[in-house]
Amino acid sequence: MTLDILANLAYFCRGHTCGTSFLICLIPKRSIYDLRFFPPALMGIQVIYPFRQTHWFTWIEKPPPTRPARLGGKCHGLSLTSRQRGQLASDMGLTQGRTGELPRSDASVMASSQPRKEELSGSSAHMCECIVTHNFFVRSVGMHFEYDGDDAEFRHRYAGQLVDGDGDALSSLVVAGILAEVRQQRAERLQAPEESLARVQRIEESYRRLHPEVYTIDPKAFLAESFLELVEVLRGCQTSLRGVSSSLEDLKSRGLLQEKRPGLWTFKVFTEAFCDLLETELANFAASGLPCTAPNTMNQHGVILAELGFYPGLLNPLVYEYVDVLAGQLLPDHTEGLDSYRAFTVLYDAAADGDRDLALHYDNAEVTLNVNIGGSWAGGQVAFYGLATEEESDTPAEISLQRGHGVLHAGLDMHKALPITSGRRHNPVIWCRSSRVRNQLCPMCFRQPCVLPTCKYFDEGFTVPPCRLACEKHSETGCKPDSCHSDEDLYG
Repeated sequence: MTLDILANLAYFCRGHTCGTSFLICLIPKRSIYDLRFFPPALMGIQVIYPFRQTHWFTWIEKPPPTRPARLGGKCHGLSLTSRQRGQLASDMGLTQGRTGELPRSDASVMASSQPRKEELSGSSAHMCECIVTHNFFVRSVGMHFEYDGDDAEFRHRYAGQLVDGDGDALSSLVVAGILAEVRQQRAERLQAPEESLARVQRIEESYRRLHPEVYTIDPKAFLAESFLELVEVLRGCQTSLRGVSSSLEDLKSRGLLQEKRPGLWTFKVFTEAFCDLLETELANFAASGLPCTAPNTMNQHGVILAELGFYPGLLNPLVYEYVDVLAGQLLPDHTEGLDSYRAFTVLYDAAADGDRDLALHYDNAEVTLNVNIGGSWAGGQVAFYGLATEEESDTPAEISLQRGHGVLHAGLDMHKALPITSGRRHNPVIWCRSSRVRNQLCPMCFRQPCVLPTCKYFDEGFTVPPCRLACEKHSETGCKPDSCHSDEDLYG
């Protein structure tokens, strides 16, 4: 079924439906797979676009398996980039104005889609409910799992996937150990926001900063001269593709920017002086003995930079005044303006108890900036395999960053850290988020987001509205899954 036919159906539906009527199209499997319109994590009905406030275009299909299933028993699914969403909506005559936007007559919806750079209170912080049901990573088997608290359902779901190298089912003892680890991770996630607030309070009361100046950005001292020039050139680019294209070619010819492959960019970000300051400040914190937590379930060594107080003076201006410009020009398909982020550090070390590698994954971000600030090591390259929405690249792009240099890539770009064989490397990572993109589809569960309130340190960048609170959805449907708790139960 072509887009022309769909557009005609859409036009007819707009003129001949009312209230709660629905247009349902049964689309051949091949068409969906080729156009990459449907997230295979979702089986059944998935609402993609509204015609008006009450008219919806609905797809029904059970899509074919896709490469992200290799992440381990979980089919993360395909999603539309901002440009693909805009093109589809445009073909259907649904857009007005900026590419990728849908018509909104409700003023509250319009206001909710605006950047939230100053909204840092807990009342405006939300995370998708999938945070307590999806993406539990078990290092021993290198797999991600889903788990909602139902042990029997977990065993049934993964009965055919928990096998050894010969294809034989793992022993019941091993499966029990995996389930115990997943259960523990879920319990930790349920308590994480409250524990984060307690850590922050203790750090504020007890930690004595070694270099207070590193917490407030000094562009000339902290940011490489080439980085400042790169940002200013792209900030001043004309909006036409020709203007951006010619500027990029000039920047690449001068060595200010490298394109390792389409959508994978490297450039110098920080000065040596800033790298020294940040590394010694983080080492000072580590030596303080104050509590910290692993940045995520895949990395065990590192810190969450918000908990140390780096956001207001250092990272907010870095993301909103500099990285946002780069993302908009270098990765326009993946962002409609950065308005939140999560920043942390990762430390890879060949020592016995260090993180030596990282399994294949993609990020909970629209755009990621990963910068090296120190270390001397062998191995440990980051290998990129292409977007989770595309066919796998035959030859991954491997990147090893010099000190102060960073790589900017789409959050959906599948990547892994190859084993470090000696030494150590230390990197801050910033998961940059665009609410206008993620409000339409959560990148971690590939569903329309149903969100839970949380503290600002666990904000995932969703806005309410247009996203719905999980408990509102469950009250309408009459169900109350285990993941739907009261604010007091989850977040203190």
